[in-house]
Amino acid sequence: MRQRGIGARPVPATIAGMGIRYYASTWHPDDAETVIREPRLALPDDPFFAAWSRLSAPEASPNLLYLDKAWPDFQDLTGPRRGRAARPSYRLFEGQIAHVKRGWIPWLRALEPTEVRTLSQDLAAITNRDIEQCAASDDGKTSGYLRYRHEDLTHFLDQAQAFISQAADRGDGIAYMIG
Repeated sequence: MRQRGIGARPVPATIAGMGIRYYASTWHPDDAETVIREPRLALPDDPFFAAWSRLSAPEASPNLLYLDKAWPDFQDLTGPRRGRAARPSYRLFEGQIAHVKRGWIPWLRALEPTEVRTLSQDLAAITNRDIEQCAASDDGKTSGYLRYRHEDLTHFLDQAQAFISQAADRGDGIAYMIG
């Protein structure tokens, strides 16, 4: 199996029917050598369970960001499209899983604390207008489906901005998984 992302190791998905989701967790700078080599170590053993537990008890996983299945929307919002270069914050969402016979291999990446501050500043600059422009079709109109995505994206963007800002303020790194 091939490595994916910086310092990433392939980890076969064990429950193929659950869908591909986005999880991020913070890590202390003292753990940089370990987490850069193995980003999975900074994430909960069962990120899906941790994310769902967090819905009823946010204090149970305060250093976890869960974007459910909105990660492709964040890739569209921050990545290269329509002749525009990728935003710096694209590094928070970039990556693709590798499909295998019985599921997928998640994408894993560790982002160093120095990078997190820059990414936080860029993500904080994304506005509701940016989401509207991303959701607009080539003719400038928005479909009902994209308006629904807009609402979800606004909700998840608020969570992502707060999470990344807090990590930057603490000087933490971030590890994320799409899988």
